Amino acid sequence: MIDIKKQTILDYFDAKSYITTYNALSDKKTEDQLNFIKNIFLNGKSNLRILDFCCGHGRHLIPLFLEGYKVDGLDFNIGFLDEIQKQIGSANVHFADGRFFKTTDKYDAIINMENSIGYFSEKEDREILTSIYKNLRNSGVFLLHLLNRELLIKYFEEEIDFLDSNGDKVREIRSMDMQSSRVHIQQYRNHNQNSPFEISLRVYTAAEIINILQEIGFKINNVFGDFHGGEYTLTSPELIIICSKETY
Repeated sequence: MIDIKKQTILDYFDAKSYITTYNALSDKKTEDQLNFIKNIFLNGKSNLRILDFCCGHGRHLIPLFLEGYKVDGLDFNIGFLDEIQKQIGSANVHFADGRFFKTTDKYDAIINMENSIGYFSEKEDREILTSIYKNLRNSGVFLLHLLNRELLIKYFEEEIDFLDSNGDKVREIRSMDMQSSRVHIQQYRNHNQNSPFEISLRVYTAAEIINILQEIGFKINNVFGDFHGGEYTLTSPELIIICSKETY
């Protein structure tokens, strides 16, 4: 039986069109994100086993791997994983639904970047975060990167245009349901104005997601508002949470 919600997500993250749409935007901030991961999250340690959970097409995984980090990837989008294999065939990537992923060889550190939490229900988001917790070794660390809901609401735009990596215009139509805290997006790419790529994203407040993490068992170590280590505020561009698995 086809999981309609999962298929909708796979359609939105169609590897070829998604990479073309976002590469030009993503390249601008990748360096800052990688420096944060290496210097603040990993604290300069290069010998840890790392899992890029929801790794996409490897925007963080590939450069970390090429620098010698022991990093694996996980995603349920085979198109993205194929892109990684084309560039670094020796990389270890898992084709799996993160909610049900299990490994006996647990990780020292797990990263979950670019709002990969929120496309499913809250129950399923909890299952993803619980899976991350279970796949960390004791005292392992977890980096969760989300958008800042407060900033999104303050400057909410119902329609935005930007250029993809080919210089073609992408149009995005947005609406937000304040009761469910979900942003609904229709995105027109590939010169197609009739069949949008659609997605719905739950955006969590810092308090909501921290509470969920703590209920699962994580210890919150730091909360940042940008990839330069800035304080999290109402107007921060990001919500970045570093936590650890503590067992007693």
